[in-house]
Amino acid sequence: MSQQPAKKGEPSGNATGNTKPGNAKPGNAKPGNAKPGKGKGSKPGAKPVPQAKNVEEKKKEDKHQKSIAKACALLFGDAGPVVASGPTYGLGSKITSRIINATVAGTDPYFGVQLTFPRDQAQSASEDKGLGVCHAYAQQTTASLPADHVITIRFPRGKISCSYDTVPLSVKTKFPQIENWDSFTYLTVRLNGGARSTIDGYGKHFSNPLDTELEGWVNDYKPIVQDVTLLDVLRQREFFLVVSWASGPASKSLGDQHLPPPFTYGYPEHQPLTKDEMAAFVDSNPGGEFQPSYGFDSDMAHLTAINQGNIQDLLWVEREAELIAAEIMPAYFATPETGSPGEAKTLNLVVPLTKEWRDLHDAAWRRLTKNDLFKVTVYEVITPKDEEEKPAVWPCHIIEHPEGVGALNGHPVEEHELVLRVLCLSDPEVVICHFGDRPAANAALKQDKQNNPLVWGLPLDKEGAVIHPDKMDTAQRLNFDHVVFRMELHRALLRGTGYYDVVVPEPKEEDRLIPVDLQVQSLRLEDDVADLPWTNFLDIKDEALVESIVEEALPADRNRFRAYLSHRPLGLGLIASPAGFGKTTAGAAATIAMGASLGPILCSAPTHVAVDNFASRLHARIQAISERYNTGKATDDPSRLRHSFVLRVFTPDNEVDAVRTILEHPDSVGEPKDKGKFSSPSRWKLPLSLAYWFLVLLRSPAVEPLHPDASPALCKLQELYDADMSLSVLRDLATGKITWAQYKTGQPIEVSKIKNMMSTLMSKADFLCTTPANAERKPVFFWKTKRARGLAVDEAGNMNRADLYGLWGNTLLPCFLFGDARQLSPTVMTSSEKDHLGNFVNRFHEECGVSPLAFFIGTGVPVYRLKTQLRMADGMFDMVAEVIYPDVPFEYGPGSLITLPAHKSGLDIEDFFRAKFPDALAPAPKGKLYPIFVHCQGSRVFVDQQTLSKRCPDQVKIALDLLAEAVKTKKIDPARAVCLAPYKANVMLIESMRKRREYEHLQSMPVASTVDSFQGQENDVAVVVMGTAHPRPGPGFTSNAQRFNVMLSRQKSALIIVGDINVAQGSARYQVVDESTGDRQWVVGRALNAVYGHMKRAKRVVTVTVPGIRKVEDDGEVKDKDKGKGKAL
Repeated sequence: MSQQPAKKGEPSGNATGNTKPGNAKPGNAKPGNAKPGKGKGSKPGAKPVPQAKNVEEKKKEDKHQKSIAKACALLFGDAGPVVASGPTYGLGSKITSRIINATVAGTDPYFGVQLTFPRDQAQSASEDKGLGVCHAYAQQTTASLPADHVITIRFPRGKISCSYDTVPLSVKTKFPQIENWDSFTYLTVRLNGGARSTIDGYGKHFSNPLDTELEGWVNDYKPIVQDVTLLDVLRQREFFLVVSWASGPASKSLGDQHLPPPFTYGYPEHQPLTKDEMAAFVDSNPGGEFQPSYGFDSDMAHLTAINQGNIQDLLWVEREAELIAAEIMPAYFATPETGSPGEAKTLNLVVPLTKEWRDLHDAAWRRLTKNDLFKVTVYEVITPKDEEEKPAVWPCHIIEHPEGVGALNGHPVEEHELVLRVLCLSDPEVVICHFGDRPAANAALKQDKQNNPLVWGLPLDKEGAVIHPDKMDTAQRLNFDHVVFRMELHRALLRGTGYYDVVVPEPKEEDRLIPVDLQVQSLRLEDDVADLPWTNFLDIKDEALVESIVEEALPADRNRFRAYLSHRPLGLGLIASPAGFGKTTAGAAATIAMGASLGPILCSAPTHVAVDNFASRLHARIQAISERYNTGKATDDPSRLRHSFVLRVFTPDNEVDAVRTILEHPDSVGEPKDKGKFSSPSRWKLPLSLAYWFLVLLRSPAVEPLHPDASPALCKLQELYDADMSLSVLRDLATGKITWAQYKTGQPIEVSKIKNMMSTLMSKADFLCTTPANAERKPVFFWKTKRARGLAVDEAGNMNRADLYGLWGNTLLPCFLFGDARQLSPTVMTSSEKDHLGNFVNRFHEECGVSPLAFFIGTGVPVYRLKTQLRMADGMFDMVAEVIYPDVPFEYGPGSLITLPAHKSGLDIEDFFRAKFPDALAPAPKGKLYPIFVHCQGSRVFVDQQTLSKRCPDQVKIALDLLAEAVKTKKIDPARAVCLAPYKANVMLIESMRKRREYEHLQSMPVASTVDSFQGQENDVAVVVMGTAHPRPGPGFTSNAQRFNVMLSRQKSALIIVGDINVAQGSARYQVVDESTGDRQWVVGRALNAVYGHMKRAKRVVTVTVPGIRKVEDDGEVKDKDKGKGKAL
């Protein structure tokens, strides 16, 4: 017998054209049992892992000396005017400067000058004018916070000459307030030959409405001093600086001769294209982990980090899966409780794995078992005579708690052993489907010219390829050069270091030897600087439509929302806010503006649920805007605003199957076909899908009729369907005039024709919503490359950058990202694992965890922040704001008043707990509602050794008891409450236990959910069952600040946290096993500790003691002989 995991998911979306980080197929050498250079999939002849080099040696190689920075004054020319200086120089310069030997993780060490241009205080004025807020990533705090504008001049390493002299009198006179010059140096830096400085930060957005002079210096080339502009300063070939450090120590510490070795990731410059190359790259480059970079030195460094992060995240798991699948091991079936094994449809298979086997494969096993659907190969089969013997391959899933299965009572198993529930198939000749056979690693590379030339009007040849530039006419060549320019800007944007090399032309060879001051006299350098493009998303002829879109914002925000949409540098917009601030609605409004001004828009999100939510909100806001626009217009008025067509696309097979199922079984409308426990559930949903719109056009009563204001394209298609006699039998079936049986006996429509009709329907979409993976499949791929004029992404804080690149391409299409970089980050499967030599399996795991939203915020792209809490009752967001969002100003909206009917359930919950725990629970401040923590004294947590998922029957029972009592006594609608848990096992336990009679009042409550799967959703009352305990097993991955943030923000009116208050232990470090990925790591739960401490200080903690005598039933239920009593903590 061998076991092989079923296929999981699809590859990340592929980038297009020159930018292809997404083309890489994930993987890496497996930890623990990999032989250097010998892993399956390694390229023959690949360089083996160096045996002599262990992780300690790599640490010595990677060790960076600290950066050294000193205040300085920058002069223009020798003894020339002072351009910038620090406050200690006494000149009151608006621009501050410092000289620095910088060693920043993930970038090349450099010697250079930093110029800082202050923004307005807290950027409040900029934000009010709709200019957004600019942030910078700080490596020390690993956070992106509002920051001033910084431009860095990085001197070319090894191509400069420096002199460290005493300050001459002609310079001293410029600083009359300095009396003692002993601790100052006159530093001169000369660029040798044709060397050129690297300029970081140039071209990034800068605004300071309170200082128009500064804005003129940075944005409009206005002279800073005398006739010297910023560009003149940056283009100097000699730099003269007064450094606040004596010449002796300055010469021994400042300069490129004192820098550590140049930084490189150590990988070849070409990107791996096959699995063998990926394996060879990984095996020949072991070492320690890399820190994330928010400023890449080159395109190759950027591609390497993104590619290798994804490769090393999963390839080692694939290797391990192949090894596991190839192993043949003994197993036996447990006799069923009734009937004979030969007649059973399902059986329990016991696999007596050894502890040594489990320990050997532990790291990969935790990941592979996150998807509990497997295929098991049974080699002992009965083969008819004269036929080739083939093993049987049966679907199966893991039984997580076999002790609760009656048929296994006589089969005790150890923690390291495995029990599977298998589906018995009659035919043993089943094609073996191997886990890990992902689509060709470089499917996109095969289509190396993946692009959307029609968007940019590029001329094509007969084969559809762009013609050679030499064959273009003047107008075509100008357009082609414009596209190339946008591609260069796009790469610069993704590097994060600014746009100087793209927009500022390199000096001609004959000009390099001319002093800069003479150049300034003869020509204006800024005349040759290319302007950064920008996009006006409100460039819409119909001003009434513009007003209707802008009115989606709150009245106080409309001016700044209009301003932000009207001028987006590089066509990139970011909308970020915490939960409950209306970012999905704001994002939908921005997307609608994109569609109205540009044309068809590709819409996406990292998960199916997020795409569903985005499509639903987009459709709803389109209808709301149309209704607002059409107020007072007659129904037959041709000037009425018609609805844009929003389409949520799944795979073509999903859509055709759905149409067939609904036509055959009209009562099943909206439900995906159940394929059974041994198949992955379908992600297809009816609303706004191709199947939905197809049925709408066929006038099926199973869906709503076409709206009178529907898209003209849809109305025209429906007219064509009505007039097409070949579709009459299909229309009769859809409208219920004939049955499915009658349809089948007639002349049913060919599936190929239905697919063609759906393809035509899809081509009419104004907004096409799908996942990144599906965007790489035909026919969605063709829509993306032929029709899309822009990209909108929701939940962008949770998306992998490679997925964004696959959606976006490389020509800087207008793009809007919405989300919250402080909630769930991109999924990283491998982070802390090391191989047998101590090398990190995924050296780029931290880079993988940086979402595109977080990267762009951290590199200074202006952000439109929402600052009004719209959903939660007053007080419900206070704690999260203090701990997670201390830099974000906010206020509660009018809908947050706790006296409103919408928050009655919150008041009821507060009254219930205050009555039940009068001495323990302090009242919330007047006019506010605060969360409540229920401390379960003595609760036990059971950890499944197969999946490491946690369940706590004690906490689940206490949570359900309290909620049921509150619902019964306070007449709370249970449909307005939801139970959440970080762990899947606890979610299953909640669903199992609430079927008991004592919880009959909770039957209409929504199905319990994990925290991750509930992101983007909410309910009036949220009950979070933590499933953790002190001291063991500890807080688990609830100590992850981003996941904890989601956990605390799903409620509108009441939040009840049920758990163990003592898991928060100051600055204690916790070993975390992320259930969603199986990854292990050590973290300090600062957010968890801060929140729990906040609740203790506010006296919002009550205690329920778990009864001393209890019995855990086979189904996980708990029966108590005593009732827990509340008491003060």
